[in-house]
Amino acid sequence: MVEALVWISGASSGIGRALADAVPWEGARVIDISRRGSSDLEHVEADLSDPASWTTVARSFERELRAFSGDVAVFVHAAGTLEPVGFAGEVDSDSYARNVVLNSAAPQTLGHSFLAAAREVDARRHLVMLTSGAASSVYAGWSSYGAGKAAVDQWVRNVGAEQDQRGGVRVISIAPGTVDTGMQARIRETSGEDFPKRQKFVDLHEKGELEDPDRVAREVWGLLDRDLENGAVVDLRAPTAASHDKREQRRRQRMGARVEKAQGGPPAREEIGAKFEEEGLRPHSWGNGPQESYEWHSHGYHKVLYCVSGGIVFHTNEGDFELEPGDRLDVEPGTEHAATVGPEGVECLEAAR
Repeated sequence: MVEALVWISGASSGIGRALADAVPWEGARVIDISRRGSSDLEHVEADLSDPASWTTVARSFERELRAFSGDVAVFVHAAGTLEPVGFAGEVDSDSYARNVVLNSAAPQTLGHSFLAAAREVDARRHLVMLTSGAASSVYAGWSSYGAGKAAVDQWVRNVGAEQDQRGGVRVISIAPGTVDTGMQARIRETSGEDFPKRQKFVDLHEKGELEDPDRVAREVWGLLDRDLENGAVVDLRAPTAASHDKREQRRRQRMGARVEKAQGGPPAREEIGAKFEEEGLRPHSWGNGPQESYEWHSHGYHKVLYCVSGGIVFHTNEGDFELEPGDRLDVEPGTEHAATVGPEGVECLEAAR
């Protein structure tokens, strides 16, 4: 069993909570860094908009990593705020300053503290920052939020290059897309005067096009298995409409899915894990209850999946693929697919290649 130590800032709610629930290592220690905390998670109490609290977090990194002899250590910074939504020069100055500190200074400083504490740790180490499309798009009313995310992305690019030279921590920034969380509810409550693009997000909600936080969380964890450039800034969102140029046509020709049925009876979980190891992949486990389903989506990576127990049907434009224990599914990048879990539920092992 993989021994894992995971910190997640903002794990008491929203995407942070979904990430805590989806941690892929069985038995992992998950530590929530937040003001409120959760009854089922270890908790470091910290108001990250107050720089005085950052020392408490740094001490947690130092204390736990000094004694850590496990396999993987991860810090995911998911905490952030939109408040105050409104135009610079018009909103409350103290609230604006707290936004700047939380969205820009806190992730850089906490990231630095994690790197320092993890420097001599003999384990796989990952530092993950959650970013936003607002880092590169103009949204009047989100000046400090967008600027903070842009700052974090550039920090990740530079620190990834540094860790390639010495340190060895894998550092990435991930934009999860428009996820159905309390932050989205707050956006819909905002006035159009303070946030002129409010209607865009109202429409996404009414059309049911917000991303499911649990699925997004699994995709975020799946990126840790990919051979990404250190310092990569990754957007999980697939394009909403394909262009018709030759490059797009060639890309679509490479899309598809295929199933390899188990031979001679379903292999044991350990045998399936060995198959991933032979390909240099590190899988994570996930499962669902009977008849649960996944909406149509695609990934920017090649997905390798084995059914461990139960059953699931994957739906593609080429047809349906039914997986039973021991069956393997390969899904090429960009392939649209959905899925329906069988009557016994399902457990799968999955990795990105």
